[in-house]
Amino acid sequence: MVWEEALVAGGPTAAIQAALQAPFFPASGTRPADVQLAARRRRGGKGGMARSDTAFRLQECDCRGVKGACPPPPAVGLASWCPYYSAAADGPPRLYRWHEAPAVLRYNPYIKSGYRAGLSARQCCASLLQLHNESGNIWSHLLPALLMLALAAGGQLEAWHGAAAAYWANVGSILACFLGSVVYHCFQAHHHCHDRLLKLDVCGILLVLVGGGHMVLWWGFACFPATRLAFVVSYYTCGVLSVWAALRAQTAVGRGLPMLALLLVRLAAFGTRLALEGWAGAPALQHYFAMEVFSLAGGALNVLRLPERWLQPDDPKQPAPLDLFFNSHQIMHVLVALAMWQLHLGAAADHRRFSALLDGSLSCPGLLAGASMS
Repeated sequence: MVWEEALVAGGPTAAIQAALQAPFFPASGTRPADVQLAARRRRGGKGGMARSDTAFRLQECDCRGVKGACPPPPAVGLASWCPYYSAAADGPPRLYRWHEAPAVLRYNPYIKSGYRAGLSARQCCASLLQLHNESGNIWSHLLPALLMLALAAGGQLEAWHGAAAAYWANVGSILACFLGSVVYHCFQAHHHCHDRLLKLDVCGILLVLVGGGHMVLWWGFACFPATRLAFVVSYYTCGVLSVWAALRAQTAVGRGLPMLALLLVRLAAFGTRLALEGWAGAPALQHYFAMEVFSLAGGALNVLRLPERWLQPDDPKQPAPLDLFFNSHQIMHVLVALAMWQLHLGAAADHRRFSALLDGSLSCPGLLAGASMS
């Protein structure tokens, strides 16, 4: 193979350059013995050159800009199977520019440099203390996770008396969201496992979205049992379908649409609570409003790739100013962390109100007060 010859002659850097420049298939049209692409089956459409469903059980080859289902690497390891892993094994890991990085990592065309690739799990852990274009994404969720864990362990977070399970479901789902994101961004440089790591990240997001619905709906509509039942059934039905759809999705849009469906149900519940009780009757709504504002702002910036879209170099192969810090995904992470804190504060406010309704120190509004808590 071309890159193997370049590795012997010029070292890891020459091997990667040769691999990137060489065509994926030889001119004769035959496929290399160590790479077998599989056609993905699509309902109502034509098969395309893409990863098949069985690719998650195999190693993912993405060294020349094309992803395919590949046989497991030989016993000597990944270094002999992929030039990125070979380069990382032969010396200190280097950072790649956008046009050099594996295709699976090039999901933001406005981040031009700072890509890790071909790292072992140990090297990925070591990169926590190094500077690259995922450093901000990792630490913007690792620090809030450590802070929240320390506050919970130290008893600094408000305990929900009589609702320990709900408390730990709230705190645990938020921590799972943070830690799933940290694992994904830290270990995605072990890039043949990228899609499995992405599923873990998506699961963390869905866990906090679905798990947080209990407090928002069950406690929030305590005085309106019929309305509560309607929203709980709608939200959790939508939640189950969203988890199924998001984990099967192959694109960012496919993963985002199920989350948008949950957002619409939450906004409907928010508007209903506001109409029934007003701001004064439900203090938690202020926190939930802030949560949605932070989430929507972060999601919009991430989709629009702002502000890095505005600050691009004249030469597309040169680094951009926001490659390492203050790009859209990092800003979204910070806003998501603020949203998760507001979710916890809102749930705590709903618990205080629900407890007051149970002990009689607060009554339900209107004519429903007598029957709603039965």
